[in-house]
Amino acid sequence: MILVDTSVIADILTKDPDWFKWSSEQIERWGDEGPVCYNTIIFAELAVKFDTQKELEHRLSPGADVFPIRAVDHAVTRAG
Repeated sequence: MILVDTSVIADILTKDPDWFKWSSEQIERWGDEGPVCYNTIIFAELAVKFDTQKELEHRLSPGADVFPIRAVDHAVTRAG
């Protein structure tokens, strides 16, 4: 499971002129290694830029998985 940082997702959603290419390449690269995910904290950080929750959900990749905070924390704790 690959937890993507808010800034990487924001670079892609906003097509940031400096970071879009790099961030997109990282998503593609790590997507080959396992599921690319975000959690509820990352969703909340992104939500401030959208009028509705549905709008943000629509903009996020349909292939991305949402994991509850505990599931992500549990996976990180087990990984060491």
